Amino acid sequence: MLSFLLVVSIPTYSSSDKKPPALVLPDTLQPEQTKNINTPIPFTRTGPTIQVAILLDASGSMGGLINQAREQIWSIINAIATANKHDHPVTLQVALFEYGVEHQSKYDGYLRLLSPLTSDLDQFSEALFAIKIGGSKEYAPQVIQEATNRLQWSPHQDDLRLIIIAGNEEFQQGDIPISHAIPLAVSKGIIINTLYCGPHLKGRKLQWATPALLSHGKYLNIDHKKKSPPY
Repeated sequence: MLSFLLVVSIPTYSSSDKKPPALVLPDTLQPEQTKNINTPIPFTRTGPTIQVAILLDASGSMGGLINQAREQIWSIINAIATANKHDHPVTLQVALFEYGVEHQSKYDGYLRLLSPLTSDLDQFSEALFAIKIGGSKEYAPQVIQEATNRLQWSPHQDDLRLIIIAGNEEFQQGDIPISHAIPLAVSKGIIINTLYCGPHLKGRKLQWATPALLSHGKYLNIDHKKKSPPY
């Protein structure tokens, strides 16, 4: 499952023996942990860097799939966390958006930034596992545009910039077309990998393969019939 990241998207990176941080599941995300997340942290490069923005559909239709999606996303992040380049450690930065949420307005695109690009995997996991389901408008192209514009992406050519977007409804929703959002991300050197939560062929019909194709990324799907372990 991770070959699209560790082989295709990161051809010059390999895996070390270093174990990723242990996963800690919080009861809830406290208010003090969410403040200032809308203030971008300036990018400071200390060496080879991988930046990954996770965009997760939190609408009501994801109710039976959210844990499985979180499990896959956490596995991807852990795999990337052990990467190195030419035997030198790689800095991993991760960010998290939720979209399709009812507590945001149409003006906001029914989306919210939960964690800016950070190397603090504890902060990321707290935000990821505190996401609550609810909503019905999944503006996938708009959240890609938002992640492209709001996050502090590395300008260095050798660094890897990824967006991984997961969801289970038609990809093209909202006022922002795929034909605008994807080229915008590509212009910043961002590769988009899509993760459809449902049957592979259905995801293709709902245009989940299109953003990956346009950005030289990968389209994958989650087997929705496979039970996810409880958290």
